[in-house]
Amino acid sequence: MGKLSTAIFVLVGNSAVSQFYFNELIDLSGPLPEVYRSLDYNPIDSSIFVLGASTTINPILFRFKNDFIVLDTAMVECNSSGIQYYTGFESGVFLDNFNKVVIPGQMAYSGSNASGIIFKTGSSGDTIWTKESGGGGAFLDGLASGIQDSDSTYVFAGHSESIPTTNTNAWLIKTDTAGNIVWQNTYGGSAFDLALNMDTTLDGGYILCGYSNSGFGAGGNDIYLVKTDINGNMAWNKWYGISDSDAGFVKTLPTGNYLIYGYNQFSDPDWPMNKAIHAVLMELDENGDQIWIKYFMNTDSASDSFYQNDEMFYAAEIVSDGIVLCGFSADSVDNVPLGWILKTDFEGNQLWSRRYRKRNDDNYLQDVVEVPGGDLVFCGFVAADLPGETQDGWLLRTNCLGFDQPPIAAGYAFSDDGNTVILDNNSQFFGNCIIDWGDGFMSNVSEFDDTLVSHPYATAGNYDIEITAIACNDTSIIIVLATATAVGIKETEESTFDIYPNPADETVTVRFKNISNEQTKISIVNLSGQIVHEQFVSDIPTAIETVKLDVSQFASGTYVVRIMNLQGVLTRKLVIE
Repeated sequence: MGKLSTAIFVLVGNSAVSQFYFNELIDLSGPLPEVYRSLDYNPIDSSIFVLGASTTINPILFRFKNDFIVLDTAMVECNSSGIQYYTGFESGVFLDNFNKVVIPGQMAYSGSNASGIIFKTGSSGDTIWTKESGGGGAFLDGLASGIQDSDSTYVFAGHSESIPTTNTNAWLIKTDTAGNIVWQNTYGGSAFDLALNMDTTLDGGYILCGYSNSGFGAGGNDIYLVKTDINGNMAWNKWYGISDSDAGFVKTLPTGNYLIYGYNQFSDPDWPMNKAIHAVLMELDENGDQIWIKYFMNTDSASDSFYQNDEMFYAAEIVSDGIVLCGFSADSVDNVPLGWILKTDFEGNQLWSRRYRKRNDDNYLQDVVEVPGGDLVFCGFVAADLPGETQDGWLLRTNCLGFDQPPIAAGYAFSDDGNTVILDNNSQFFGNCIIDWGDGFMSNVSEFDDTLVSHPYATAGNYDIEITAIACNDTSIIIVLATATAVGIKETEESTFDIYPNPADETVTVRFKNISNEQTKISIVNLSGQIVHEQFVSDIPTAIETVKLDVSQFASGTYVVRIMNLQGVLTRKLVIE
């Protein structure tokens, strides 16, 4: 009896790279620490600009082309008498329709007070004007997010202690293009209420999101959402969360509903002295009522309880087929925060997740923007972990699947005893692979499928198995050479065998039809080539016979059931659940 043998694979095609990738640390402040929190895309010149900050009063503006050719780096000039500038979060920098860069933030002063501050610059970071609002005395005011409205005015969200009382309230300001205040309003209760970002709504109003501990929610800090009309008058406000610390951000969906993302903090039953922060994503209708909610977390597979490892979303980008989020996810081994990218469908079901560690210490991704072609650009920062290092800014560009490098097709084939070849698909950084078996049949496997794929050949001969790894707009191709020297038992409608149920979990029945009555062996082989069950079946009648097999102790996965006698071999795929 012959078998299918394989030669070594031959790389016949490299990646057809149509995208740019980078994963770089940026140090523009020398020995001073840096943090990059917000970025935006300029469609006029296809550039990307990133907002950062150090321990000075000057915002950092970094502008580069798609291929990471740096256009400008600027420490934005500031005439404030403050001592340190702090950036906002998502939408903490934006390009207006006059091709000017607008930067909200907070300017800290000595004596524990701060003001909201707005910079307007040219595209290269040259300051046009700077305006400060609020602050003074011992008040802590600040702006975290901003947009340009349809009437070309600017709208900013943040928090204020000075307007109108000493309570910290969520703060909404509308200015003209020269930074002069048109109107301003605050929202909240008697304690601490803060807006982390904002968006416009389909009815012309505004939506603000952040957190509140004024005691109207479940307790502790709750996610706080405020809906206003076009003049900033509050239509409604609502709180979401559990009894510990929660915070959130908001985006208006094309449907008019609201996407909330951030974190909830849970009491961890495995670590009674700790709180576990887990990423949360939810959709609300136009009235703020919850449609669905999803949590993303590390779990203990033994107890199904929360680990102390933390996860949090800082930013979201709505793309054509779902939602891309970024933030951090703590490593389950050393608990170090890793830069985290996750994509869901529009119902919050996870499609894929990637984690990046640039250094051994803390890694955070703070904002994301989609650029033409579907690539994703992220900014954040990475802590120092070696002597002589400083905390540096972090810029990452991936394809639409969150990979920072093109796909790599790889694999090798090994033979079963008979007409079946098993391909070990070792491709990397791909969304799906197309396998052309060289005999007119093809298979399509995703990154989440088993790496081992089997295929029976009907005719002896030499076959070129082509593996095409695909990721967004890039492909990579290799050829695996295989030779079929025998194909085993001749199978017809009159002479065959079946297995059922399939998938199975406890028992499986093998049903023979017109198999020769000579001694026949049944083998079950896993996709690593190991025989996990084998038995001989004698005196099979020439019509129909059944044999029942116990598979209750088999691990879940895919197996090959093999029937062998002197005539040759027949195979079937079996799935154990």
